[in-house]
Amino acid sequence: MNRKLMGIPLSVALLIFTVTGCSTSEQVHHHANGLSAASGSKASSPVTIAEAELKPHGAISVSASATLAVNRENQTLTVSVDAVHLAPNHRYAVFLVTDSDVSNKSQKLLGALKADEHGEATFMTIVKQISSIPATGWNLKLVEGGHVLASGPVHILVMNTKHATGLANG
Repeated sequence: MNRKLMGIPLSVALLIFTVTGCSTSEQVHHHANGLSAASGSKASSPVTIAEAELKPHGAISVSASATLAVNRENQTLTVSVDAVHLAPNHRYAVFLVTDSDVSNKSQKLLGALKADEHGEATFMTIVKQISSIPATGWNLKLVEGGHVLASGPVHILVMNTKHATGLANG
């Protein structure tokens, strides 16, 4: 879970490589489901990066973190989720809730992840037709059998994108 590349969490490094055109060994699933988002950061970089820490619900010890990156030039949202303390070999759904109203209309299934024999899982997907991440209002949920196991709000990160792009190209 604490895999790092030059001091950067692996999921952030993979997202930087993905949105800047470098290849990744992660399997990427493509969706075109038309999520809509309010205007997000207007930084000079075409990439906005956000993160979410998914906190467990109830007595379950599930822990998950997510990194989200929007590339405004090609209008894609890349989502990477790392989770631990899952039931080994079980499948879990990953949902993006796009506003504070938790009705089914505002929640989009991003895909499913499967825990390995140690109860760990990594998931990455690309959603098309997204041009921004709002400053507030988005949440991620990890669900099994209709029960929310963990969830958390998405927060935009402020970072030096010239340094991050240099890492991806170097």
